[in-house]
Parts: sequence; C-alpha cells; structure tokens
Amino acid sequence: TARPAPLAPILSIASHTINRRTVDDLAPVVRMTEPMSGATLASDWFIVRGVAQDLGGSVPSRVQVGINRPGRAITWVDAVPVDAGFATWEARFFELARPQGYELRVQAEDWAGNRSAISTPITVTLTE
Repeated sequence: TARPAPLAPILSIASHTINRRTVDDLAPVVRMTEPMSGATLASDWFIVRGVAQDLGGSVPSRVQVGINRPGRAITWVDAVPVDAGFATWEARFFELARPQGYELRVQAEDWAGNRSAISTPITVTLTE
C-alpha cells in the first residue's frame, strides 16, 4: 500500500534566463529536398520541393526558385507554401526544353525583410 510521504520543501537556487530576440535580424534558412542534384528525368516538367525556417523570430514570407540553362540568365519563380510559413514548399516547372540540363537555386525572405543567401546551384537533366 502507498503511504503519504512527508512534505519537505524543495529548495533550488538555480535560475533560468530566457533570451527572447526583440529584433529579427537573422535571415531564413531554405533548402531544396527534391529533385536531388544530378537527377535525370525523362519528362518536360518537374516539381521542386523544399523546406524553410526562420531563426530570427519571424517566419519565411516568400521562397523563390531560380531556374536557368547553364550560361543563361536565371528566371525566378515564387514557390507555393505546402505548410504554414513555408515550412514545406514547392514550385512546378512545365513545358521545358529537352534534352537539356538546368540549374536550380533557391532563396527565402522573412516578414522582416531579411533574405537568405542564394543557394549553390543543383543540376537536373531532362531527357527525351
């Protein structure tokens, strides 16, 4: 049977400090999760998916995916959030020339106007 334990005061001198940022000056972090770099796809379309997070107290407000053929200008396309705050996102590309290689980059911005660095390009090859 259980017996009540005597009440004893618990004394603790430890203190905890919660550091809360008052200004969001950190850029969001964003990355592509698919397709993988070096992927070869037998189609004229593909979907780019990824994740984003802001560590500065805000949330990402925009994710853009850049696509270009090597040596050509980049075209930036707004990604669509799959989950709130662009936790996961996707961008769809259709009617692309093939056979052709493409470079993909990604960049995010938060509500405070902080922008992430443009990612290192990954390459995707479309075949007939």
